[in-house]
Amino acid sequence: MGNHTGNRGGKHLWRRVWIILACLWIVAASLGPDIPLGEGLLKLRPEDTLTVLMSGLALLKLLTGRVRRNTMDVLFRIVLFALGLGIIATLSLLLQTSSGGNVRIEEGTFGFGQQQELLKEIIRFGKYIVVAVAFSQVPRQAWKAVLTVLMASSLIMIGIQVIQYLAAERINPWLADFYASGSPHASWVYSEGWAKEAGQFRAGSVMNNANVFGAYLIAPFFLFAMLFFESLNVTSKEIRRSRFLWLAMSGIVWLGIFLTQSRAALVAILFGAMVSILSIPRSFRPHLNRVSAWVIVGAVITFSMFASTTYRYSIEGLSRGITEESLPIKLGLTFLAVRELGPLIVVGAGPAGAMMVDTELGYLVTWYGLMGLMLYFVFYHSLYRLISGRIQNVYLRSAFRGILAAYLVGAVGNSFLLNNRVFPVFIALLTVACAEIVRREMPFKFTLQTRMADVHGIEA
Repeated sequence: MGNHTGNRGGKHLWRRVWIILACLWIVAASLGPDIPLGEGLLKLRPEDTLTVLMSGLALLKLLTGRVRRNTMDVLFRIVLFALGLGIIATLSLLLQTSSGGNVRIEEGTFGFGQQQELLKEIIRFGKYIVVAVAFSQVPRQAWKAVLTVLMASSLIMIGIQVIQYLAAERINPWLADFYASGSPHASWVYSEGWAKEAGQFRAGSVMNNANVFGAYLIAPFFLFAMLFFESLNVTSKEIRRSRFLWLAMSGIVWLGIFLTQSRAALVAILFGAMVSILSIPRSFRPHLNRVSAWVIVGAVITFSMFASTTYRYSIEGLSRGITEESLPIKLGLTFLAVRELGPLIVVGAGPAGAMMVDTELGYLVTWYGLMGLMLYFVFYHSLYRLISGRIQNVYLRSAFRGILAAYLVGAVGNSFLLNNRVFPVFIALLTVACAEIVRREMPFKFTLQTRMADVHGIEA
């Protein structure tokens, strides 16, 4: 009896250790500064140390035969995707060697040599794999704690954004010292006084770059918004009591996205929201009109408060972004790089083998060709199938579907998969969410037909 009690106590202790480590990781990944290594080629982040520790514990569990293999689905998909890109890059190298040279040999895509860029690529996907290993053994009970920490981190970062709006000259020097090693980021000039007067204000908080922060906030926004939507449609008193919390968090995160003025993030969220809502069976969304009204009210309030500083989210700013400014420039660079590839368009020019393009889809098609682009879509589709099969809660499942859809659309003008500040957090959240067994909450109106439709993943 005592032995059994001791074993159970040991399991509870390890569970708490895993939960604490997972929460610390989210804090570090959200708020930790980059630590440049090797003249800026590589960057070490605070969560990397935690990742190594957690993955070491996960491997120890594997060696002792106590590993939870059914939580490693995200890991397997990332490994297969990385191996596929490696095979395509090898084919590209062999074809270039046989043809007598590279597409571009004077410098790497981002100013580094081809070998350095290849090392960065290996480290990027290596980090993704290790993060997936680390979180594969985090217990399902960690979900609420991780979500709470994500909420707290979002509040801090958006609070810093608000201070940037009110007193950029006071907080930007501290951000530069702590988060940019004393070198002010070019994006911070858009949070200065002149930017508000010119309607060009943008704030990137601790992530320096407004586009990166906008991309980061996509996942919290969908999670908090769908939890609010759930609180309207379930009978559970515990969930309904959190209604105003999730409404407030959804509004605060929307404010953060608004202050980034990231057009790619905005378009991505609009598309992801359509996918997210439509993926919920009709009987699970009886209060859609009420939610839509709250969305309209929130949008009107933010535009009214910041109308004088808003340009990029205005009708003129959005139209110019699509027709004259950011998007056409990025697409033009991508088309130019694709023309230079010639027959290598099938497998790409390999890491750093093509001219620089500042968009995720362009990056993939120039480095890994049409084969790499196809593999990219297959990877996202596999994640979609995983979400549909493993996450039982209707609203949580819808949130992750919306995040995936937003990432795909946003990849036309931004980076998500290739963003070391964004995608590791997504991997961590998805892995924990897929491990959790969540009781499916039922709405007020529920029929056998609805139940069967939901089980088979279709609308009633």
